[in-house]
Amino acid sequence: MGEYTEEQLDKLADVTEAVLVGAVLSDISGPIATVKEFMAGSNVISEARQHYPNNKLIQRVPEQIAEINIDQGNEEELAQFRSQIARTIDEGLALIWDDAEGREYAAFLVAVAEGVIESAGLGLFGGGEKVSRGEAQFLQVLKERLGMA
Repeated sequence: MGEYTEEQLDKLADVTEAVLVGAVLSDISGPIATVKEFMAGSNVISEARQHYPNNKLIQRVPEQIAEINIDQGNEEELAQFRSQIARTIDEGLALIWDDAEGREYAAFLVAVAEGVIESAGLGLFGGGEKVSRGEAQFLQVLKERLGMA
């Protein structure tokens, strides 16, 4: 396992939050679906922390990710926020080492995104189609950046 600096560990923890929020924002499905998605992402994080007790990258991720407070109807604000999320993800992914710990963390990031994306469907109450085009695209790009596509 590699030795990351405290600053790198903090940036990598930020990546998890960015992946969760990025997956939520990859398709705006309504307030109820958004809550379901945040809960699903938090559940994946909690389960991973138990499943990988020796992976310091996963253990560094906070138990709860704070929900975002953004006007989902403001396209300009959404675009800026999505751009910030993409930068955070890109900067963090560049830090992941290609070792067992790094590969576990990469798989964990994909699991967080999948957990969010598969938790709610389209529509006001999230009961419609499970994965939208925007969500599928977000997941595909994430996998490509992680070398898992």
